[in-house]
Amino acid sequence: MVWTSSVRCPIPIPLSSSCMTRILRCDVLNLLAENYTKIGKVERPVLVMHGTDDDVVPCHNGRKVHKLCKNPYEPLWIEGVGHNDMPEQRCLDYVRGFFEKLKEEARSKKL
Repeated sequence: MVWTSSVRCPIPIPLSSSCMTRILRCDVLNLLAENYTKIGKVERPVLVMHGTDDDVVPCHNGRKVHKLCKNPYEPLWIEGVGHNDMPEQRCLDYVRGFFEKLKEEARSKKL
């Protein structure tokens, strides 16, 4: 999952069939290719969080996106977690910390 200061919360899509899984994986691969080519152009801070056992978007993709960021926030790699079972409170707390840091940076620039 990739968050920038201008991206809204992603909506999870439940997978109910192998056909849907294949379609989603194809779309995901296209999006990943776009992410790799565009993420280096993003000037704003970027937060990447990813489960290490994700079988929809493998964790190495998140690590690559993070590595290509111009302004990366400390990533969150969650061991033993997949694509749809990210621990909600831990993720929310992490995103909250990201937004707090953005607020602090904005305040310090105004001073």
